[in-house]
Amino acid sequence: MSVISAENLLVENCVFKNTNGTAPSSGIDIEPDVESDKLVNVIINDCISENNAGSGMQIYLRKLTAKSDDVSILFVNCHILRCGKSGIIAGGVSDDGPKGLIEFRNCVAEDLNSPGLYIFDKSPDGADLRFDSCKWANVAKLKTTSYLNNPVNSSPIHFFLRRREVARRFGGVSFVNCYVYDDKDRPFLTATEQGQGVYDIEGDFNIYNPFGAKENLGKKNESIKLQIRNQYQRNK
Repeated sequence: MSVISAENLLVENCVFKNTNGTAPSSGIDIEPDVESDKLVNVIINDCISENNAGSGMQIYLRKLTAKSDDVSILFVNCHILRCGKSGIIAGGVSDDGPKGLIEFRNCVAEDLNSPGLYIFDKSPDGADLRFDSCKWANVAKLKTTSYLNNPVNSSPIHFFLRRREVARRFGGVSFVNCYVYDDKDRPFLTATEQGQGVYDIEGDFNIYNPFGAKENLGKKNESIKLQIRNQYQRNK
């Protein structure tokens, strides 16, 4: 399903499966074409995205600007599994991008070769991106993946600032009571930011990993407020 512009849109109890062909081949692709497009009160509720060649759910807002209407997009109780790319991809929120909120609430992504969550070119000055009570399990099964010929070290959650002309720095993402289930010795959260730094990231995570709970957001960061609990050790 592709959404270019919508106001008061409700998509409920739908299955998006086996999408293949024209890029990005995602189960759900929210991607406006021009500055005047709107994404206002868009709700995706109780939907499944499965076995798609691309990602499970993708949001790309590069064509919207500060002159566009504030965005309000909510994914709630959605399930993503066995897709070719990341479970959730969100990006293109530029320094001059729209305000508003993109929220994933009580969503699950599992059984993926690529990162469960991949966020790229997300400016802290644009719309906020929030994940509330979301879960990632058995994701990033391949050691490396590639996006637009950019190699990315696999981790369950990955941030990537790849175009500095879009965002001078990366940030503006929050997590509330989220869960990551992993069995590999690696950080659950990583960043590739070309030396510009990561800013304004906050939230709390429950990690289930026998190798421990760790993140790697690089040496240059600011306003990082994370609470990380290794629940695996508590449940042994």
